[in-house]
Amino acid sequence: MYSLLFNKLTIDKRLNFRFISNGNLTVYFIYYLAYLHLAFINLIL
Repeated sequence: MYSLLFNKLTIDKRLNFRFISNGNLTVYFIYYLAYLHLAFINLIL
């Protein structure tokens, strides 16, 4: 499970760099908050 989460983190980093290069900071911020929320739920479950 932790390896899957780590792989998702590396993929999400590439997506985040693409978001930042496009300048969509609000979209990046919302995406980051949503990801933190999902990761927190996954840790609880």
